[in-house]
Amino acid sequence: IHDRLDVVEYLITQNLNINEFDSNKRTPIMMASKNGNIEIVKLLLKNNCEINAKDKDSMTALMFASDNGNKEIVKLLIDNGAYINEKNNKCQTALLFAYKRGHLDIVKYLLKKDALIYN
Repeated sequence: IHDRLDVVEYLITQNLNINEFDSNKRTPIMMASKNGNIEIVKLLLKNNCEINAKDKDSMTALMFASDNGNKEIVKLLIDNGAYINEKNNKCQTALLFAYKRGHLDIVKYLLKKDALIYN
């Protein structure tokens, strides 16, 4: 269902738990953020998904979006309450992921939103 908005819409109408996770503890919001599917992200947020859920490595949707250069999703997540300074199991933040991958526009945006610089 990774890029199938119609399937996600149908499953929501069937009262699917939108915070259900896979074997890596990844939720639909994480996968949609990772894959750059902004329409699915919007739909999940509209249906009150857990925006700050963490997978088995303590990765969040914001970290996945930052790592993959999805600036519009980064903005959307932050505007909807994503914790900007959350750390994963390796003490990495969304800012560090954006920096390591060369996503300067996301780095600038996160700093503008008061992301902390620490490790």
